[in-house]
Amino acid sequence: MTLLRALLAPGLALFAAALPAAAEGPDDILPEAPAKALVVRACTACHQAPVVVAKRRTAEEWDEMIGKMVDRGAALTDAEQDQVYDYLVKNFGPEPAAAEPKGN
Repeated sequence: MTLLRALLAPGLALFAAALPAAAEGPDDILPEAPAKALVVRACTACHQAPVVVAKRRTAEEWDEMIGKMVDRGAALTDAEQDQVYDYLVKNFGPEPAAAEPKGN
């Protein structure tokens, strides 16, 4: 039995060390901000983070999407909905328009 432990211990230690990184990995796509933890709690209960932000949306689209998710069971107070909305609009709103080249 001691030999088995000696053989398994290094592999188990590596596996255990990788668990926290694996648990945080899918949410790494989300920028750090005060509301990130709220977005992770509310949105990733049903979706992986990359799915949540796969498509950039306008403010109106995010408002509609958050409303739909709350209707489907996302547990958010009105104040939390506002925080999630602000976070998603700021970080995953439409791409900024590219500056047009200046003429010569």
